[in-house]
Amino acid sequence: INPGTATGPADNTNPDSATMLVFEIGDVRINDTEACYEEPGTIDYCFNLSDAVWDGNISINIPDNKQQPSLKLHGDLSLSRASVKNNLLKRQLLNFDSLTISDAGIQSIDDVKIGAVKLSKLHALQNSVDKNIYTLTLEAADMDDFSYRADKLAINTLAVKQPGVALVRNKDGKLDFENWKIRRDKKPLAEADSEQSQRKQPDLKINRFSLDTVTPLEFHDNSTAPPMKIGLGELHIKLSELDSTKPDHKSPIELRAKTTRHGTIDIKGVAQPFAAKPSFDATGKITGLDLRAFTPQTEKALGHSIKSGQLDADLTLLAVDGQLDSNIALKLHHFRLQASSKEDAAALDDMFGMPINQSLKLLKDKKDTIKLDIPVTGDISNPEFDPTDAIVKATAKATTVTLVTFYTPYGLVYAGGNVLFDLATAVNFDPIVFTHGSADLDETNTAQLEKLTTLLRERPQVRLTLCGITSLNDLHALFPQSKKSTDDAMPHAAQSERLESLASERMVNTKNYLVETAKIEHTRLILCAPEHRPDAEAKSGVEISIK
Repeated sequence: INPGTATGPADNTNPDSATMLVFEIGDVRINDTEACYEEPGTIDYCFNLSDAVWDGNISINIPDNKQQPSLKLHGDLSLSRASVKNNLLKRQLLNFDSLTISDAGIQSIDDVKIGAVKLSKLHALQNSVDKNIYTLTLEAADMDDFSYRADKLAINTLAVKQPGVALVRNKDGKLDFENWKIRRDKKPLAEADSEQSQRKQPDLKINRFSLDTVTPLEFHDNSTAPPMKIGLGELHIKLSELDSTKPDHKSPIELRAKTTRHGTIDIKGVAQPFAAKPSFDATGKITGLDLRAFTPQTEKALGHSIKSGQLDADLTLLAVDGQLDSNIALKLHHFRLQASSKEDAAALDDMFGMPINQSLKLLKDKKDTIKLDIPVTGDISNPEFDPTDAIVKATAKATTVTLVTFYTPYGLVYAGGNVLFDLATAVNFDPIVFTHGSADLDETNTAQLEKLTTLLRERPQVRLTLCGITSLNDLHALFPQSKKSTDDAMPHAAQSERLESLASERMVNTKNYLVETAKIEHTRLILCAPEHRPDAEAKSGVEISIK
């Protein structure tokens, strides 16, 4: 250290030219340093540093009046093996192998320029349960051409390399990193927030930003049984031309990712992040997302496990002047849900307003795929987007639209533009109407069954219930003398037996045709107890429904 002084006679006619003390410092090296700070019961941190090397010049000017001291420096700084430990938690806040700052120049607190910054092997926020886990890790980060002048912060390139994230929710349901919050408030929160909001945010300009990693970015949820672990195994982000002084400029964005179970995510577009009402326009795809990874969470929240399922999605991500108008077009392949109990099944059915497993079967095409469109709308600053509610609404809408547009041509009961079915119970098709007193299929019946055959081939998950029905007209056809009876609504025992046999023959003949002629699997056709309806308005035949 080479201190020097620069003193001179005070100029009493000029108060700004008071005597000044000047310290000039050259190269500095510090080894094996420890510094601690403690506020009993609240803060207790210790900073340890193996090596600190400054190669350059430092000038400290201390005026002999009420003016603030000034600091000027130019040179290179390197720090090696640094760590900060929270002694109250007995955990590392952070540590890194090295930090180098090259060609640093500071003329004042508002005039800073740095040629390059390199950080290597950072670990931050050590986990409270497993000390081998850190919330954030980083192999390296490089930045060049950094400057801060007159509230303008500019960076030419910023590259983040091999970051890793392990976001952990503990068994109590709280995120582990919340333990790092300092439990004190020197100022009322409203006052602190008010002061913060009044501070002018500096203008920001970043020419190029990149993030590349094949280190896992994971979420561990230990509040579920079994614990859930999901995340990304690979992530690549590119942003360019970010400039807060040009809020209407469209900055290109790219994102590519792979999940830890081989699913992929690709998004590309433009954004105006600094506009008064931010806008973006991007498209993307999600491919091969394994939904089984979410089973611990679905069991906890919905009482259902995901036995199988893979998700693809086409993403339309759009916001104009702060208003979201986006859509997620989902494709669920081989999706199977299983309830943990009858009570859980009933609760989920109540949430959807329909039997969920029946609805899924209705939506599955012959490739065992379900297609759903989920709109995401609202104010971008407060979208009020509930993903569960959106999925429920999308499923109900998709089920209704599918029934109207797909099932109606195959005989779904339809009149005047209104589908006549109750999603909470069953979906009914036009009945197979037989000649009164007969169980033989005619050409009209077989033509109708051929349409149902096409439907069953297109929707291999669908099962039909076949219920044989007889009516008052069947009674009169089989027993003409019954027309003269005053009690014709109540058939005698022998008549009831014959009517039950006729109803049974009708549904058996219908099933036999679908199995033997149409080659539909017999397990997909379920017979019910035959029924007699003692009125002239009742259909004589077989009622068909999906239940």
